[in-house]
Amino acid sequence: MKLVTEWDGSLAIGVPEIDDQHIRILGLIGSFREDEGTVILKDRFMELLRYTREHFALEERWMSRIHYPAVERHRRQHDDLLHQVVAFAEEGIQSKSARRQFGIFLNTWLQEHILSSDAAFVAFARQRHSFSSDSSGAVS
Repeated sequence: MKLVTEWDGSLAIGVPEIDDQHIRILGLIGSFREDEGTVILKDRFMELLRYTREHFALEERWMSRIHYPAVERHRRQHDDLLHQVVAFAEEGIQSKSARRQFGIFLNTWLQEHILSSDAAFVAFARQRHSFSSDSSGAVS
């Protein structure tokens, strides 16, 4: 899978709020620079972690509300990624090579997750429910 460094619509799932959040996450991943200082890089990882948690929580609320049958598997995928980001921020941030590899991992993970897990959730939602949200994150 090729690295996506700018949003080109190929990862769009057709839900504007989720697509907008995916665009922001991709931008956060793309903002990492191998040659940045450890403190700046750690701050960027913490921002990625904070924003990604918010995004995952929104998706998980929506999945729970519509009784999505794969919600637990999807939640585990989210939890696994968050654990890996935390572990890297705590341990692997020193090496430029590790930074580059982790950036590639994050980019690939995001693409695969959107195109498989998120797309499946949205397809289920559209098939069984009207898929819209208000500012509170409610699904109707």
